[in-house]
Amino acid sequence: MQFCAALALIQGDASLNQFNETMLRDETIRRLMERIEVIIDPDIDQKYPEKWGTEVTIQLKTGDAIVKRAEYPKGDPENPVTAKDLIDKFNTLTYFLPQEKRAALVEGVMNLEKVSDIRDLMKHVTGN
Repeated sequence: MQFCAALALIQGDASLNQFNETMLRDETIRRLMERIEVIIDPDIDQKYPEKWGTEVTIQLKTGDAIVKRAEYPKGDPENPVTAKDLIDKFNTLTYFLPQEKRAALVEGVMNLEKVSDIRDLMKHVTGN
């Protein structure tokens, strides 16, 4: 958990392609990990499994604290992802595909009800 939190704070994101040896050995991330404490909040824990809550507190040097709380993780029915979130994640995970193929796949999947032959959509993946 400390690595994930430090990675997200330093990089501004913690997506799949950032979980690599370079980031794992990054000294800035390693130093920040030492300052991250993970605890179980009894109030949040007792609500599980009805709610999958979390709370993050960032203690500032000024003594102020930034607190964010969520009752459900992103992507849960109670906290759905947006179409933009899905497209951004798809583009991140399929970075190796040419942009035009990714755009065609996004268009096809987001309008799947209009696709008359799935082979037309799959050709962007298979190259056929």
